[in-house]
Amino acid sequence: MISIQSKIAAIALLLSLKYVQATSVRQSKGVQPIQQMKKKKAKAPPVIYDTDYGPFVDDVFALGLIINSGDLLDLKYIISTGEKPAISAQCAAKHLDLADRSDIPVGIGASFPEHSLRGGVCAIPGLVGFALEEKCNAGTPLPVDEDGIGAVAKMIVESGRDDWWYIAVGGQSTVKKLIQEYPEAAAKISTLIAMAGNWCVNFQPYPNVDAPTDETNVSCDPAASNFVVDRNVSPFQKVYFVPVEVAYKIGGKDYSKIVEAAKSGSDVGASATLDFYKDWSAAGRGNENLLIHPEAVKHDPDTESTPMFDPCAIMLAIELIDDE
Repeated sequence: MISIQSKIAAIALLLSLKYVQATSVRQSKGVQPIQQMKKKKAKAPPVIYDTDYGPFVDDVFALGLIINSGDLLDLKYIISTGEKPAISAQCAAKHLDLADRSDIPVGIGASFPEHSLRGGVCAIPGLVGFALEEKCNAGTPLPVDEDGIGAVAKMIVESGRDDWWYIAVGGQSTVKKLIQEYPEAAAKISTLIAMAGNWCVNFQPYPNVDAPTDETNVSCDPAASNFVVDRNVSPFQKVYFVPVEVAYKIGGKDYSKIVEAAKSGSDVGASATLDFYKDWSAAGRGNENLLIHPEAVKHDPDTESTPMFDPCAIMLAIELIDDE
């Protein structure tokens, strides 16, 4: 039987190899956008990607991974959820722009509820913070949909398809609102994949934090997390939760593949990911009051990643579609 640690290491390796694969294709065919070179699988599902980009760096790597996975996942829209969803949307839009993927539309989703309705670290005002706020607010704002939820609903309904996938790597506030306000569109989403939950003990999902502990994507909006799995209201045929137990950092030769792809200039996606990672690290190290400060201090962007939570949801989606 393959151990959990072996499976986790495999996820880390696959994440790094995505950049290497993209690099080799670019080197042989020039620097065209990767989506033009890699043929999508015939059954690649249309995907809505929901992110709380900004406070945590795993969102950076997850976005980098999904936009380099166009052969398996047909990414149609990115929507933000979180403490400051408008800034999160700008973060995503600027990451896409730097990665030459501004063809993917971005919209603003739902905010988390007031702090009294949250749990864990999310219930403490200011603790989570927004490490990338300064970077994402710098320069000219990029166009994003102010009503991202409405834009997503319109796209889904007008597509004529009922096999949409929804990947949520933040709180489930936006998908809850989509179900409530646009049930016709939500009914066309067949599969929900959520990076959320914590079911094991005797390990540290975050630096100096022992499990069991409240998982952030659930505790930021517990009511939404319960809502999306309530069979009386949830329209999804399949729901997959990816818990914090599967997270693992990328280091050594695996991480060096991403660095090499970025430094060579052959993969702008890898370059964009490391650019945002380095700014996140600098902001986290410079503010001792942020939740991410110990994590930013512990990990060096030149040699390794932090533990990768959100990319595991992307890897599960890739594994599921590959199995199909």
